[in-house]
Amino acid sequence: MLIKGMIVKKLLLVGIACLPLTGCFGEYSEAINYGESQIKQSLKDPDSAKFNDVWFSPDANNGKPKISGYVCGRVNAKNAFGGYVGEAPFFIYVGQLDSDFFSGAPGIIQSDDEKSMKRFEQFCKR
Repeated sequence: MLIKGMIVKKLLLVGIACLPLTGCFGEYSEAINYGESQIKQSLKDPDSAKFNDVWFSPDANNGKPKISGYVCGRVNAKNAFGGYVGEAPFFIYVGQLDSDFFSGAPGIIQSDDEKSMKRFEQFCKR
């Protein structure tokens, strides 16, 4: 009985410790979902999109509209021939006023595009 009580206490403490982490992701989860949907729309085969390592990077205006920043990550999708092209970094500006989201142009970076990669590094801070 004593061991069972200790296990329950440990699980409870771990759960409480994780709450701040889920709160941060939850705050931007709608913005991330909206950004992913905008990236999908720019692809040849939107339904094939596989996202990896996606995060929201608030910019200096965050909080002035309700949310302001960049959804960043990596995406892999099929090309016109039906084959996956490999993961590529992406970023897209996402803002929210009231309950409406809006976005800038999506940026999916090709491996030899140094200019876009510099923009990715500039906008996509963790």
